[in-house]
Amino acid sequence: MTGLIKLNQSRLQAMREGNNMKRHDLMGDQLRAFYLDWFNNYLTVEKIAEHHGLDLDDAKALIGMGRYMHHRHVEMMDSEVTA
Repeated sequence: MTGLIKLNQSRLQAMREGNNMKRHDLMGDQLRAFYLDWFNNYLTVEKIAEHHGLDLDDAKALIGMGRYMHHRHVEMMDSEVTA
C-alpha cells in the first residue's frame, strides 16, 4: 500500500469516527512536517521517497500537499501577527 493511499484511508477513518477536525489538523501537521523535512534535509524527491518507502509519484504528491499546507499555515500566522 502506498503512502498516499494510507493517508486517504486515515482521513476516511477520521470522518467515520466523527472526529474530522482534529484528525484533519493532525494530517495537515504531518504533511507540513514531511514537506519541511524534504525541503531542509533532502536534495531529491527520489531520496526521500526511498527513505520513506514511497513511490516517486506519491512522494511528489505528499510534498505538494505539504507545501500547500505550509504556505497556508504561514499566511494564517502572518495574518494573526498583523491583526
